[in-house]
Amino acid sequence: MPSSNISANNIKYKNEIEFYKNSRIRAGTLAEDAYVNLGDKKIKIKAGETIYFFDDDLFAAGTLAENTMISGIKFRANTWLSFYHDRKVYQGTLAKHTNIEGKLFKAGTEIELDKKGNVVTRKNNMHYQSGD
Repeated sequence: MPSSNISANNIKYKNEIEFYKNSRIRAGTLAEDAYVNLGDKKIKIKAGETIYFFDDDLFAAGTLAENTMISGIKFRANTWLSFYHDRKVYQGTLAKHTNIEGKLFKAGTEIELDKKGNVVTRKNNMHYQSGD
């Protein structure tokens, strides 16, 4: 039986891929874990989940296959991670208690960052006051 997977840019997708008008890949469901470039680092994205790219082929978002350290913050496996076009983290879930802006956020907190790396929103109001 022939495979129904599609390969593009060294990534294997299940069945179909969405494209931008410029013919670059917008999104696709991964047939297997995939490594994507993030500057000089490669991050592993989970099979069976949708991966997204910007219209110039830069990685935009996906579900992490393993805990991943990016810009001094460890993000949790099996959770969504997304980026601004300039490669800075936009949204992710903390893998461990993390001090950001002098506040300690609990592991499992979903944070959204502005382009300067400041927390602008968080789900479930899960943070400690410094010194608690």
